[in-house]
Amino acid sequence: MRILATAILSLALGGLASASDTDTFAVQGTDPDGSAYTGTVTLTELHLDRQIAGDVFDVVWDVGGQKIVGVGIVDGANRNVLAVAYDFQGAPGVAIMTQDGETAKGVWYVKGAPGAGTEIWTPRENPEPPAAAAIEITYDRAVTCAAATSFVTGMLRATPGADAAAIQAYDAANSAWIVKLGEVGKDKAMSARIADIRARQQEWAADPDGLAKATPIADDCVMSAPPM
Repeated sequence: MRILATAILSLALGGLASASDTDTFAVQGTDPDGSAYTGTVTLTELHLDRQIAGDVFDVVWDVGGQKIVGVGIVDGANRNVLAVAYDFQGAPGVAIMTQDGETAKGVWYVKGAPGAGTEIWTPRENPEPPAAAAIEITYDRAVTCAAATSFVTGMLRATPGADAAAIQAYDAANSAWIVKLGEVGKDKAMSARIADIRARQQEWAADPDGLAKATPIADDCVMSAPPM
């Protein structure tokens, strides 16, 4: 339930968001059984084609190294309250977050849970992204990222109840790395590039812990995927 708690409350600081389109918050929460957890949430304002009386947000939260995406809305008439509707592994849920000074506090519930959870958001400085020049895209890195994102995507698609948003993120990153591989590996035949990708995937497939080893690599490749 820890990931769920963060997911449904990740948009709770709409009234606290700064002038920047993206803000990051530290998270402290409790599950229905009273156990505590911590994490971070990044809130990004969505710019709609049609103006509305309020604001809508996209969010990526991180709890225990797992990332999930959510969406919420702040009414223009009451900017201190954020309402969130979400789906967690096929179960509907709802959350209400209210601004409380420099933080936001709220409650959440997902259908089937034994009770409600709570969460507190505290603004934190957004980390500066690494300079593009600091990330060297080599042939080996492109092969590794193309292999890892494809491998994890395939494993998740074969897993009932897997997070659709995560699959979409891995799939999009895989497309970007395939394109980049064609650029940095243009001196190699396509068949050779495909063979290199499959060789990496076969290593993970033959390892009982292959998915656990490939996932953090794929996550890093999602975060550093080159633009399409």
